[in-house]
Amino acid sequence: MLNKKFLYLATAITLMVLAGCSSSSLQRSRTNEDSPKAAQENLTDQSQQQKKAKEQFQLGDKQLQQGNYQAAREHYTQALNLDPKLAKAYGARGVTYARQQEQAYEKALKDYDRAIALDPNLSRIYYNRGLAHANLENYQGAIDDFSKTLQRNPKFAEAYANRGITRVQMEDYNKAMQDLQKAADIFKEQGNTEAYQQMRIAIKYMNP
Repeated sequence: MLNKKFLYLATAITLMVLAGCSSSSLQRSRTNEDSPKAAQENLTDQSQQQKKAKEQFQLGDKQLQQGNYQAAREHYTQALNLDPKLAKAYGARGVTYARQQEQAYEKALKDYDRAIALDPNLSRIYYNRGLAHANLENYQGAIDDFSKTLQRNPKFAEAYANRGITRVQMEDYNKAMQDLQKAADIFKEQGNTEAYQQMRIAIKYMNP
């Protein structure tokens, strides 16, 4: 069995800023009582709110990249106050909970759940939720989320890596080995030498 400190060895190279994730499209509707002019004004107001939300989200990303998790969380919360349907802001705020010193994984899970409810196609959110489940030792939940990640992005090497290591914890060694090898192959294909070497070490550890 792998040393628990070895668990999720790929985490350091995988928790990334979620700026690249797509948010769910926001639908705008006109109420019966709106006149055409009022409706246009309402659309303009919504557009301004969304623009401000995007600005707050980007400020949050900058703070997250610098490791200022509390400041990042405040910006993401402001973004959500302006645009409650901004799925990626929930996902990014969840990362701040998972990365903070006390590692509030339960709070992170709630934000990941909200993000997925708004946009079920954000593969990285499933991945980050899988990491949270794994750290809470909900290994089956972690495997399920890593698998959902791979359904949406089959080249997500880190998801293979962490699913493999999670399967080691569940003593499913054959499938674990398959996942670790798949991760190694993708890392090599992507030119990620450091991650490839990490996977080779993991595979060697399982086959001394």
